[in-house]
Amino acid sequence: MSIVSKQHLQLGKSRLLSAAIFVILGVALFVPEVLAVTIINPVTADDFGTMIKNIAAGIRMVAVPFAVVAIIFVGFKLVASSAAGKKEEVVKAKKIIWWVVIGTAIIVGGSYMVQAVIDSVKEISGY
Repeated sequence: MSIVSKQHLQLGKSRLLSAAIFVILGVALFVPEVLAVTIINPVTADDFGTMIKNIAAGIRMVAVPFAVVAIIFVGFKLVASSAAGKKEEVVKAKKIIWWVVIGTAIIVGGSYMVQAVIDSVKEISGY
């Protein structure tokens, strides 16, 4: 290839890039459907208290199945460790199960406490 044809090739690439940018901007600026974005509000609560209750219930709904899976997994680890005679691993697995149960109790209890406090405040205030 000669130098002239390389220059023409580069000029052709720049023209193609310019045309592509022009088309994209033209579509984005002159077609209203491209700019029309509808955002659906994921919060279905009418007030702050209901929103907090929904968040607490959502956390509880995620945490409890996670805790069940964790207890099952650690239970298998406990059985395997005790069958292999590894006392350190058995102690570790028991501690993990204990902390999973405590964490789950805190999450579930806290969730219900949030609901109770918000319901009490609403009842007292008449809201």
